[in-house]
Amino acid sequence: MADTILLTEVAAEIRAAYGLLLRRAGYHVITAADRASGLQCAVNHLPDLVVINLRDDEGPRMCLELHADPRTSHIPVLLMSAALYPNAAAAAAVGADDYLAKPLPNAELLVHVRGLLQQNAELCG
Repeated sequence: MADTILLTEVAAEIRAAYGLLLRRAGYHVITAADRASGLQCAVNHLPDLVVINLRDDEGPRMCLELHADPRTSHIPVLLMSAALYPNAAAAAAVGADDYLAKPLPNAELLVHVRGLLQQNAELCG
């Protein structure tokens, strides 16, 4: 069974492009357009990985909320941002397992996704 990734991205065209990239790489992808729907999808579907790319402080807030909820606290989070903040240290401070600054090559996103899923699989045994 394919790993499930929840992709939370505010821009519809970027959400569609990243969704297609991840599907072509063999993942089952669930998408959400904002923090509230992303949190609900995480609780409903319990994905193997959450990828967050939201504006302003919405990404870090979602990461904190995912880790505060016992139903979703075990799910690894990849936080992405085109802004200078949050940076990698700020992302780690809110519990993100990985951080990517945009723009980035598609191959780099896939490498980080695979790495997080492998790491989580090894931890979960």
